[in-house]
Amino acid sequence: MALIAACACAATMWTGGPSWARWVLGGVAVVLAACLALAALIGPAARCNAILTGAEPMEVILTGADLIGADLRGVRGITEQQVRAVAKVDSDTKFGPLK
Repeated sequence: MALIAACACAATMWTGGPSWARWVLGGVAVVLAACLALAALIGPAARCNAILTGAEPMEVILTGADLIGADLRGVRGITEQQVRAVAKVDSDTKFGPLK
């Protein structure tokens, strides 16, 4: 946010130097604002419920994984306690045998 403000301010306040520099600074401010807006829109959509039913997480690193609402029924090679110790889970996370 500060970088966007700095670029926009520099672009509008710049009186000396070539005019193309003002356009570059203004363009950088617009691009940074667009990236920030895109990240705000994509962020929540990127968080989806993991369906790991029947998976073998021996090959997966779960440390710090966001498994809130994930379906972990039938997962082999790791226990519920091991998952809870290293990953983020909640009451909607499903553990147990595959039915």
